[in-house]
Amino acid sequence: MTINYRLIDELAELPGVVAAGGFTFRGDQKVYRGPLNDAEAFAIATAARATLESMRMQGDIMQMFTTVCSPGAKECGLEGGKGFAVRGPVRTICVVSNAFCIIDNAKTSLTPVLRLMLERQADAPDVLI
Repeated sequence: MTINYRLIDELAELPGVVAAGGFTFRGDQKVYRGPLNDAEAFAIATAARATLESMRMQGDIMQMFTTVCSPGAKECGLEGGKGFAVRGPVRTICVVSNAFCIIDNAKTSLTPVLRLMLERQADAPDVLI
């Protein structure tokens, strides 16, 4: 999967965004904008990929078990996740597909950031290899 450089640049320009970046799922390429050093960007990208992989696996398991919610139903509305957000007291990290964004909670809402990420990553494949 390739990195959406345009999205990273757009995120970095949003008010309240501290840093934005992207990564390939193979882990061989990372890009970031903002006051991160290479080690910090590497750590964030690695943690984001690992957490997303685990979250998607759990979503897939939930999807598998929810087919019993109604006899004859193929699905019950649950499917593997496309991303996640974790809010701390000062900052929030949001990951959608292979892009991440760190926001300052006092300066912006997660809503516009997440909306942009979901729109730009809507067609991104859900493959983690």
